[in-house]
Amino acid sequence: SSETSEVWALKLEEDGKQLLSSISSNTVPKYCLRPRQKGILYEVDHHSRDFYITTNVDGATNFKLVKVDAEEAAAGKEDAKWQDVFPYDADVKINEVHCFNSFIAITGRQGGFSQIWTFDPSDPKSTKNILQFEEEAHTVDIGPNFDFGTTKLRLTYGSLVTPRRDYEYTPSTSSLQILKQQKVPLYDRSKYSSERIEIKSRDGTLIPVSLVYREDLIDKKKTNALHLYGYGSYEISIDPEFATTRLPLLDRGVIFAIA
Repeated sequence: SSETSEVWALKLEEDGKQLLSSISSNTVPKYCLRPRQKGILYEVDHHSRDFYITTNVDGATNFKLVKVDAEEAAAGKEDAKWQDVFPYDADVKINEVHCFNSFIAITGRQGGFSQIWTFDPSDPKSTKNILQFEEEAHTVDIGPNFDFGTTKLRLTYGSLVTPRRDYEYTPSTSSLQILKQQKVPLYDRSKYSSERIEIKSRDGTLIPVSLVYREDLIDKKKTNALHLYGYGSYEISIDPEFATTRLPLLDRGVIFAIA
């Protein structure tokens, strides 16, 4: 359903043989974190004693991060309340939460661009950190991270002028290490530039626009040819990502814009 969510958790405290027997006989103890309610969406991950939940409850249109004590939720206590990890911010869209042993990562969107935040669950407010990159107009997302005990976060990054990169981020030191760079034959990144501007619409709303062009073919004091692309429906954003199919336009002195 696109309008409701309902997540159930299983108690996996039995040994392997008992657990398999319980699963086959459908007798595994389970409980619902929140019964299905129209208009309420949520996704769940688990860390230590708590469930961390992204949800639009309490009118959080752009979603927020909450947590609930796992034991209280399992006991079905009515006072097992969902507590805000961070206050709701209408200017920040929260997408997913990923829990690891020593840190928690959140994906979302701020200022029109995809973002990743990390924090220490023992002290969320003072350790919350947004990953910083040199290019303002960029696209970033969490990559495959299968080890709960890892101290590093694998992520993917790219921009209008930077082909895909795979990074490893260490939350404890806020350090980024590049692991892999997509190779593009005959592409010289130094010839191209990208920037982000904001244009005011008729109703006063500021619309973020990402631009990419060849530096040596553009005269910023004159009128230049521009190809504008935009889409804005079903909460689908066109992120500023690298595309080889765009290069022939740029090499002919055309500015490519995404709104």
